[in-house]
Amino acid sequence: METLSQNSKLTLNDTLDHNLASVLLPYLTLNDYISGVYRINKMFSSFYKKGADFIWKTLFELEFHDKEYPDHKIEEGESWHSYFKRSFEMYKKFRRIWAGIITMSNRKSVESQDGYLRDFNDRTTEKYPLFQLEVFYKVFRDPAQIKDIEDVYSGGNFYESLQNFVLHTTEFYEYELEVLMLSPASLLILQNIINVHLGILVYPILHTKNYKHSVILDYQNLFNQGVGALISWGGPDRSQVQVLGLDLMNFLEDHYDKLERNQFFSANSRIESFFNPVQGREIRQLSVAVTNGIRIEACAKYIHHFSIFDLQYHSQRRYYFTYQIRVMVDPDHEGEFDDCQLTTRHWEIYTANSSVPEVVDGAGVIGLFPHIRKNGQIFSYQSATYQTELGGRMQGWFEFKYLKGEKKGETFKATIEPFELSLDEGTKLIQNPIFEPWMHQL
Repeated sequence: METLSQNSKLTLNDTLDHNLASVLLPYLTLNDYISGVYRINKMFSSFYKKGADFIWKTLFELEFHDKEYPDHKIEEGESWHSYFKRSFEMYKKFRRIWAGIITMSNRKSVESQDGYLRDFNDRTTEKYPLFQLEVFYKVFRDPAQIKDIEDVYSGGNFYESLQNFVLHTTEFYEYELEVLMLSPASLLILQNIINVHLGILVYPILHTKNYKHSVILDYQNLFNQGVGALISWGGPDRSQVQVLGLDLMNFLEDHYDKLERNQFFSANSRIESFFNPVQGREIRQLSVAVTNGIRIEACAKYIHHFSIFDLQYHSQRRYYFTYQIRVMVDPDHEGEFDDCQLTTRHWEIYTANSSVPEVVDGAGVIGLFPHIRKNGQIFSYQSATYQTELGGRMQGWFEFKYLKGEKKGETFKATIEPFELSLDEGTKLIQNPIFEPWMHQL
């Protein structure tokens, strides 16, 4: 290989990797590549003395808005080549995870969702203060066609104007809590609403449809959990917030992992927030018991935006939980199974530091007296309760009456093993450092 000049010790291989095209093309479209090479060509006479790393710095500036972000920076001594590859690998990982979430969600639900996965060649985004936010919206296109922000409110409900992706649903009583992954347009609308009411700029990434509850990416570290932490807030009491995770990538990876391991219950033709039992994994909010071939699964879920904490404003703390009970013939049951009917219920509800339970007895469940048959459908229902402190538990039994066979008319009690009324693993409650009493009125 000829040298670039008689006086230079640098060869063309030193300055431009001879495999540069094959290295770059997996990352960039042809147009991006040509644009980068054009800039490189134009500046060649000056940058070759600085080394080939200048190329990667140029390409980084073409791909991303900023050179460094509060949640993503070039490390001391790291080359731009390494920084670019590390950064683009994060984009590809976000894309891979989101594509997987779309595929598995649609596989487990009756109604298919678009998912709004952007074409690989379409990676242009608005400027965001966090790298994880910018990279995610390189993946998640905005389906809304909005010419003016006022168009969003024309029908009185901005949900009708915007499309978002439903991650999971929690339904009990008359409530249906759909947790949405927000499109860029939805983020902007909710950001404006929060800014008008609270006077602070936040980036909501998740939202509970039709409720004043969002999960924000804390780009300013207002809540002292690290830049980019996911903070759940809203509801009648904002004196405490729930920390859901350290960053968006880990949150989505965890959601993908739960979908892949079938941890979300989905027998009702949609993905629910209640958990399935997973082999080899202990879930404290979930219990399973089998009695006479009847399998009862019980799972509790904490609802942050229904809970209240501030004793200066409320008479007592209330940590709100909904729970789902699933009754079926055990899939591993061998031999005959005689049809039976649930007739009565018995619950024992313990607070965290009490050995004396609150006892609840009654006929049937939620006004129903379900029949349980072999090869029949799973019977499931949801109800709710609250605790004055975290760490309580529920347990009990259902009484069944045989409807067929030699034992027709006889009854038996099917155990409901204890399950905790506690927060999901990896989450916690903290005092809201920016809380002021007037926020209760929002």
